[in-house]
Amino acid sequence: MSDLLSLLSLGSNALTAQNSGVAVATNNVANMNTEGYSRESVSLESLIGPPMLGGVRAGDVTRAASSMLSSRIRSTAGSLGRSQTMSDNLADFEATLSSGPSISDSVATMFAKLGQVAATPTDKNLRNAVVSSIGDVVSAIHSAAGTVADATKAADDQINGIATQATSLANQLAAANKAVRTGGDPTAADRRDLLTKQLSALVGGQAGSDAAGNVRFVLDGGAVLVDGNHAASMSTSTDPATGLATINVVDGSNTRDVTAQISGGQLGGQLATRDQLTSVAAKYDQYAFDLAQTFNSVSSANAGIDGVSGRNMFVAPTTVAGAASSLELDPGLAANSDQLATAASGGSAVDIVTDVGQQVSTAKSDATTDSLVGAHLDDLRDSLSGVDPTEEETNLAKFQNTSAALAKFVSTINDMMTNLITQLGV
Repeated sequence: MSDLLSLLSLGSNALTAQNSGVAVATNNVANMNTEGYSRESVSLESLIGPPMLGGVRAGDVTRAASSMLSSRIRSTAGSLGRSQTMSDNLADFEATLSSGPSISDSVATMFAKLGQVAATPTDKNLRNAVVSSIGDVVSAIHSAAGTVADATKAADDQINGIATQATSLANQLAAANKAVRTGGDPTAADRRDLLTKQLSALVGGQAGSDAAGNVRFVLDGGAVLVDGNHAASMSTSTDPATGLATINVVDGSNTRDVTAQISGGQLGGQLATRDQLTSVAAKYDQYAFDLAQTFNSVSSANAGIDGVSGRNMFVAPTTVAGAASSLELDPGLAANSDQLATAASGGSAVDIVTDVGQQVSTAKSDATTDSLVGAHLDDLRDSLSGVDPTEEETNLAKFQNTSAALAKFVSTINDMMTNLITQLGV
């Protein structure tokens, strides 16, 4: 009787082990399209054989993953987040800038009309046309300055939003660290990897594991965002000097400004975009300032048709900063074209627009490269961790066939025990 009971236990344990294989294969197929899921497998372990009874049991469920590949994927996600953000932002900015009035065209028209007035200085209609064309130049410069300001504000708004998202992901990553450490569920490790990749795509940084197996997430520059089950937060404040958002890492009573240190992810892309736009704004300010200074210098040195000299064409900007948005046609000239005096060239805005185009081209090229690298790494991950339906169908059939044989074995042993009990009259 004891031998039969031992055989029944052996068969029951073996059936449980095979059913674990069925469950894992089924779970793999069910999660084929789940983002971040890593293929799982169960190892069958042979128990001690004769003179003991022997048998089999299911070991731990493990996930197919590579820490080195995961690290490379996170790094690429941060790089792609930055380059794609810059490419999208600058392309949108270039399109908006191109749709507005062209400064170069407006200045060219103004020069053409000034040439006509030089040939016929007493023609009132021509003089009025010149004044009108000067107003068009001012409007074009205002439009460009407004486009830059709007794009800069949009980048700033995105920076504020990303800080909020990053805080949420950091808290989720800290919770995932705890779940992996206490639960041992492979899907918890999958979720942690996915959260780490998403956080890298958002803010760049680096992630590594400590001695306890926790993921530690560190921003560019060394600020720790996640350490074990503890997460700091990201917030923004306004720089009183520039009016732009600064980025802070807040951990308890400690607040650290990391604005200048963030270089990767969407956050790094927004900051880099904002820096580019600030540079463009400065160039437009310098252009407007130089234009006003040059034309005012020539205008004041010459006389209008009324014989009076010493008058400006533009309201002279007092500083370079803000000159593009504050530039205005001299009100006296706007009211009376007789005050118009001959003026000379004030430079070209073509270089500014060309610079923007070059920045867009570079950003698009970087985004394309990072996207290709990211796709290649995803393919590598799929080959390592992805689910192959054919392979899982084979595993499922193997475990099911073995389970069916074991069920027959258990049934046979059970029948033998029933017959024995009947014969013994128990």
